[in-house]
Amino acid sequence: MILKSSMSMKEKRKLSLWVPWVAILIAMLGTACEDDDPNGSGGSLAVDLSSIDFGNVEVGTTVTEDFIVTSSGLNAVLVVSAVGEDLTATPVTSIVSGATSSDTVDVTFSPAEEAGAGSFTGSIELFAGGVTQSVPVSANITSTPTLIFGTSSIDFGEVIPGSSQSRDFTLTGARLTTGVTLSANGSGLSVDPAVIDDANGDNTITVTLAPADDAPEGVFNGSIEVSDGTITETLPVVASVTNVVIGLPVGTVVYSNDMEFGLDHEADATESDFSNAGMTDPTVSVAYSIMPRNDVTNRIRTNKTSSRCPDNSIGDCGNAMRFTGMGSTVNIALSGLEAGRSYEVSYWVRPDGSSDRSMDVTVTGDTSPAFENWGGFDDRSFYRQVTRTGVADGSGNLEINFEFSFDNTSRTISIDDLEVVAQ
Repeated sequence: MILKSSMSMKEKRKLSLWVPWVAILIAMLGTACEDDDPNGSGGSLAVDLSSIDFGNVEVGTTVTEDFIVTSSGLNAVLVVSAVGEDLTATPVTSIVSGATSSDTVDVTFSPAEEAGAGSFTGSIELFAGGVTQSVPVSANITSTPTLIFGTSSIDFGEVIPGSSQSRDFTLTGARLTTGVTLSANGSGLSVDPAVIDDANGDNTITVTLAPADDAPEGVFNGSIEVSDGTITETLPVVASVTNVVIGLPVGTVVYSNDMEFGLDHEADATESDFSNAGMTDPTVSVAYSIMPRNDVTNRIRTNKTSSRCPDNSIGDCGNAMRFTGMGSTVNIALSGLEAGRSYEVSYWVRPDGSSDRSMDVTVTGDTSPAFENWGGFDDRSFYRQVTRTGVADGSGNLEINFEFSFDNTSRTISIDDLEVVAQ
């Protein structure tokens, strides 16, 4: 008996057309999967350096090297990795084909500050499927103490003998294991601090130059030295010593007059009396002009003061300058002062009675009102101090002018203890 197929001839012809294409597709898929296998083997890797030796490398610095890797017939991605602390390699991957190709690999070594001194070994590893290559890397890590100045030098410019100037600079230390000492070389030169127990990091240092009063004019050359015992760094210090006239220190009494006048009560005051009772700084000169009202000499006299008595009682404990009569004037002219400098002028006043007493006081450069009213006080004792601020003119002159400004011949004002102080 002959069995007949249930498939028609038409259906068989359709099937015969599809079978070859399915076979081709299966073959293509199989080939693609085989090519994309990352663990596939075959091919070769070659490098143009057998090893890398960076030599001495200071911590905190960076060194680089590169090599060329040549691949041939690889069927996988080339992966590059660095083995070792602070060691890197780029690129880390490279798409390769089966054809021959070359790639540059950059190797960087950056030992951290905390790495410390010692030898280093590492490697650059290359892998593509089952094909590998290794490049050994070595270095000698150094950790040298350093001291760095924040400036190349210190220049004080012009310095006057007897004066003092200071400058600051930054000292930066790194990898120091001991303290540092600082010393100044040069007459009048000093440094603060002189010792720093831990100078790692930034440190502020103050340098002071104070040439002596008799220091010669000319160029000053000095230095600041810093050392940890193994390394020493030197910072130059320069200045121009200019021997010019030195201004008087603040607080210097340039003129004073206690008005004692030889304790000669009720005597007419003269210019020589003022000169004998006054004192000046050696740099200052003084001249007096006494002009009593209507040229009556007893309008400006010496007068007893009670303020100098230990118990502040009324008595003959000292003298003062007594004014009587409107227009009676005493002028005290100082010269040899510093032009444009301020001076404090002070004096004590006693009104010699409780009724109105007034005068005009002017001082060169003083802007306060001249009029002063000292009346109306019951206490007859010497009890009021006045302070004014004068300014010497462009020639170094300063004048103090007292003028009685109340027209009553029976009323007086006493002035005592005049003082001029440099500000």
